[in-house]
Amino acid sequence: MRFYRNIYLSLNPMCIILFYLTLAIPNTVPINLHLDGIVCSKGSIYISVYNSKEAFLVPGNEISSRILESGNLSQLKIQMKVPQGQQLAIACFQDINGNKKLDTNLLGIPTEPYGFSGEVKSKWRKPRFSDAAIDLKQDQPINIKLQYW
Repeated sequence: MRFYRNIYLSLNPMCIILFYLTLAIPNTVPINLHLDGIVCSKGSIYISVYNSKEAFLVPGNEISSRILESGNLSQLKIQMKVPQGQQLAIACFQDINGNKKLDTNLLGIPTEPYGFSGEVKSKWRKPRFSDAAIDLKQDQPINIKLQYW
């Protein structure tokens, strides 16, 4: 009896810790991104995933991100894991000159290829989260076309 009591007392705090850790880790699902319109073999492709309008396009506030070398490809297919059951917006750009940011001209117009998920149509303002937001559907790829302004 004492043996089982000792096991119970030693496992009890560990079980509590594991229980709280599982609550802190959100369930994730894979998404398939298809990027099209990569313009040259220079630079890197930056991909950022956002889950709120407050975080959208704010550096460091993405919930997931990737940086990939563009290589000699005009298209790229990748898989990323994102939290399940959330509305998401994805922003991408190709950093051709390697300065780790999306370059703009004096008017704030991007001078490097960029793209968003969703139905972003306006060129005269930054897109809103609601413009780029998508609801994830099982096994449906997300197509994003990188383009110049």
